Amino acid sequence: MKFTNNTDAHIYIEGYTSGGIIYFNIYGEETRDSNRKVSFESVTTSQTDAGVTFQATADPVGYVATTQSAHKGYTAELYKVVTVDGEEVSRELFNSSSYKASNKIISVGTATADPTAAAQIAAAIATNDEGTIRAVAASLAAGDTTSAQGSIDAAAAAAAAAAEAAAQAATDQAVSGDGDQ
Repeated sequence: MKFTNNTDAHIYIEGYTSGGIIYFNIYGEETRDSNRKVSFESVTTSQTDAGVTFQATADPVGYVATTQSAHKGYTAELYKVVTVDGEEVSRELFNSSSYKASNKIISVGTATADPTAAAQIAAAIATNDEGTIRAVAASLAAGDTTSAQGSIDAAAAAAAAAAEAAAQAATDQAVSGDGDQ
């Protein structure tokens, strides 16, 4: 950070960290009228939810671990607000910030000599459904390829049913939309 003293008086800048946060205190001689106050107001302008990314690893099949937690994305604006005698006289955009969302990353072990188990864990990962992946991984870790396939089939059936319901809803909306005209 770069600070410029634009006053005729000396200033002292103290910087420190606590709990992963950086703080700065600036000390000097107040030269403005005592009825004038400056404050800063932060406004969150948008928020983006994080998703989930499943990452195949060389760990043994059955291994599932969260390797990165999710973090929401934000955009924010910081305003400098000047008040005189308690009434706002100016509000100036001081800074705009944007913070990208970071997906939760789940590592899924895929290493196995069994081609059936390898295909099943790959199919589970392709569903992008954490519950299915964890169920298949648990079954495969226990050596049960039959239960693993059942979990994959159930996830595929649920996805097909959801797609059919969405298509029916779109059809119903189109039909009701035509009737309103």
